Amino acid sequence: MVVNVFVSYARDDVLDDKNLIDEFLKHGKARQRNREIEIFKDTERIDFGDVWKSKIDSALNQADIALLFISANFIASDFIFEHELKVLLQKHRDEGIVILPILLGFCEWDIIEDLAQFQIFPDPNEPLRSMNTSVFEGKAMAVSYTHLRAHETDSYLVCRLLLEK
Repeated sequence: MVVNVFVSYARDDVLDDKNLIDEFLKHGKARQRNREIEIFKDTERIDFGDVWKSKIDSALNQADIALLFISANFIASDFIFEHELKVLLQKHRDEGIVILPILLGFCEWDIIEDLAQFQIFPDPNEPLRSMNTSVFEGKAMAVSYTHLRAHETDSYLVCRLLLEK
């Protein structure tokens, strides 16, 4: 069974010189090719002429896992909070989808109750943007889909994230 991964991020975070979101997602490409996971990132899944909101809604409804790339830009986005995060949190409560917040840069994520309830990755004192390339690669591998295992039970999909220490 394919695990559907929804990527929530602020557009401004992929426009800078150091696009860590795409660099991070590269670590899931092998499992994507093996058809173990399907990654939905809007810029890769919405084509010219598509009704973008319905595509996002469909991906949100199918999500088994949500990767939240948290930054000041993410927190400033009304669309993320009023639409994406609202749906994902409801799915977490109702269906138990896994929400994985990933800290891109220093910001006040921890005063937002909806975000602060989840264990963030990596250490809040060392967001991804503060790391050199080799440390970043190691951290991305630690949370990558290499360590994601999914299996079916009687009535639902169970996803476990196993982090290396």
